[in-house]
Amino acid sequence: MANELALVTGASSGIGLSLAKEVAGRGYDLVICSAGDRLTSAANVLQVDGIEVFSIQADLATREGIEHLWQETKALGRPIAIACINAGVGVGGLFSETSLDEKLSMVELNCTGTVHLAKHVVKDMLKHDAGKILFTASIAGEMVAP
Repeated sequence: MANELALVTGASSGIGLSLAKEVAGRGYDLVICSAGDRLTSAANVLQVDGIEVFSIQADLATREGIEHLWQETKALGRPIAIACINAGVGVGGLFSETSLDEKLSMVELNCTGTVHLAKHVVKDMLKHDAGKILFTASIAGEMVAP
């Protein structure tokens, strides 16, 4: 029988990779997602005996990326027991000097994408009357005194 399935976004490094290691260590198979080029190496790190790792590269700052992740996950035909919705970025620097496009992309990933993915996950978990969700977020700020 297959292990239960955990979904971890932002799993190619940092908190997301640590979360993926933790749930794999508890015997869950993994769906890991990241937009970055470190996804393959993260999958290799997470591949341990008895654990299946499914890597899905997607930009979760876009609706298309969320839908791609969700469709690929659903295609596995397995309910999600745990979802660690972790993907996020920060844009450092003075607000007046940073890129508007980078700021808007940050909001799409950290806010809109999180809500979009959570909607899919919650509906799926309710169908199975089971599941756990962990939202992680961090924020870095820079304050400059006048």
